[in-house]
Amino acid sequence: MNILYRAYLIFIFSLIAALTWADAANERPKVIAGFGSSVCHGSGDHLGQGGYIGRLQELLQVRGWTVVDVSRGGDNTITINDRWEITDKKPLRTVQQGFHILPHKPGYVIIGLSLANEGIRKDDAAAREKIFQQFRTGMLGIIERCRREGMQVIVANCYPHGEYSPEQYKAVKRMNLLINNWDVPSINLLGSIDDGCGRWVNGFDNDPGHPNGGGHEEMFYAITPSLFDAIAMGKPQPSYVDGNGCVRVVDSSNVALSFTPDDPIHSFTTTFEVRTDGDCILSSISGSAGVLENTKYLSSGKEQTSLQVKKGISPFSASLSTENGKLVYTSSTGKKIFSKIELPKNKWRRITISHRCAKGETLVYVDDQIIGVLQERIIPESFNLGISGTADFKNWMVYRSSLNEDEVKALCSGKLIKSSLEIYAPLNDESFIAGQPVNNKAQSLSQAIVKGNNMIHLKSVE
Repeated sequence: MNILYRAYLIFIFSLIAALTWADAANERPKVIAGFGSSVCHGSGDHLGQGGYIGRLQELLQVRGWTVVDVSRGGDNTITINDRWEITDKKPLRTVQQGFHILPHKPGYVIIGLSLANEGIRKDDAAAREKIFQQFRTGMLGIIERCRREGMQVIVANCYPHGEYSPEQYKAVKRMNLLINNWDVPSINLLGSIDDGCGRWVNGFDNDPGHPNGGGHEEMFYAITPSLFDAIAMGKPQPSYVDGNGCVRVVDSSNVALSFTPDDPIHSFTTTFEVRTDGDCILSSISGSAGVLENTKYLSSGKEQTSLQVKKGISPFSASLSTENGKLVYTSSTGKKIFSKIELPKNKWRRITISHRCAKGETLVYVDDQIIGVLQERIIPESFNLGISGTADFKNWMVYRSSLNEDEVKALCSGKLIKSSLEIYAPLNDESFIAGQPVNNKAQSLSQAIVKGNNMIHLKSVE
């Protein structure tokens, strides 16, 4: 079969898939509503851009979408139920005009509520568990009601609070793992602005309960921009693929596969499974070094310091390689992380790079074991796989947020983390043609592109 004919078949199959998605999708208004509490409403955004929902509105309006925000400060899974539609029933709290969701007739809704408003900040374990289950039950009820009203639901996951304790942080991470198992797309807000202890990164907070403008901006970058178009086309949510083939990159001397995002990414995770029979360069990240911009502003009469991450003028590159059977991460600065964990020949390992842009921190994992941390700040512009040598790859994922240790462990146990997932390439395609995209199961329209002619489909991963 010649290359042109194979390319033609791929085009036809892609067209059929797109038409199938379109037929499967319900016709919904291209109106997205933010439906949550104060952070979802943009509270604390000293830049006056309406928080992460306001920034989403600016991004998507030129793409044919309308974004409205009917969030209200202080709401939780109980009080928000007063705001479906105007009724004669007395609400628990007064509802201002325009803050009921159904009159806006959205086809899509981003539910943005917090465990903090629910009452999770309790020292007693039994009390926390009661609140945890109340939030879970309440969220599922809201999702069910939205669906009955014809809306497609997207959940904005639980996010930091400036006064969370370690036990409260555990509850937040546990809830986010639970949401990842639900039949809904979701956004990993926590990984965009977490200081590693469940609190806002210093300088990105307005007060304990809210981020400032810089913090809202980081949260906005966790939203996959083409998620809504993908849903409108009927593209299904991803499911984990294993045991169904992989790709072998043979004698590579250049990039074999590359993903270049169309929209800026700050915090990110890139993760894949790999097996090798010798030393090679597995992957690389290129882009620019991020820099912090420091500004002062007044909040409630008090001077505050705000940080924003900006793209710097210095280029950045990093790579992952195997040297003498061990993994090495090399930063653009020349700093390295050396794994003490052996990478046995012909044995699958999951390798993960998780970058917290606001904090300026890169974490590298082999399977579910962290092997090191570097202080650096990256604005990535391309993610690359298969740089030199020979290696087998499968299940490559790129996220628009930083995965924490619990989420990495979940991946390593065979569970799929869906929140803020932009690329999920199982790499089990029947063929790999230079210049053509590989199959992307993530609920996005982004593409990872084959760069060379040295990728071979293996039917078995054994």
